[in-house]
Amino acid sequence: MHFTTLISSLLTLTTLVTANSSPYGPHRVHCSRHVGTTVYKTKLAYSVSEIETIIGVFQKGEWQGIPIASTSGAPNAKGGKRNLSYAGLILGEELTFSHISKIFFEQKWRSYNGPFDLGVLQLESYYERLTVSPTCGDGKKASKVVWRVDFCADNVTLAADTFNAVHKGGFATVVKDLGGREFTKCEDCYY
Repeated sequence: MHFTTLISSLLTLTTLVTANSSPYGPHRVHCSRHVGTTVYKTKLAYSVSEIETIIGVFQKGEWQGIPIASTSGAPNAKGGKRNLSYAGLILGEELTFSHISKIFFEQKWRSYNGPFDLGVLQLESYYERLTVSPTCGDGKKASKVVWRVDFCADNVTLAADTFNAVHKGGFATVVKDLGGREFTKCEDCYY
């Protein structure tokens, strides 16, 4: 799937973009370009454990819509790597933290082989944190997703839109693969 197609499909996103600042500070995202942060948030009408069946293994990130070229390391082990293939480039990502349980999912990873020239966008490095946690009371029927990216790029807005488009498309795939239930409000999740 092309980034330009994903960008054009943006509908409803919660995005925070800040130029030249990052709450993680320069020790997490090293760059000579502009620093930005974007946060994608959504709620899904599925439990954490249901969502984890699709997204649970770091080395199997195909649900994000970008092919995996190669992987290394034990599943979900710190230091495990995956190489994403896009437009002839290999985008290398390394897992830095993983916690998975039936009621909480969190993974953190960083790019390790930048900079990346994606044509209209030059991306120097990035650091991602994905959490899935219960919402709507007992959390057995719905979950909240928060996917944060701190990054360095020549165009902060385009980079934020690109990351959010990939994240939105990825979770659309998760919902489809789990049966297609859409989250509307908590009361509708108790079926």
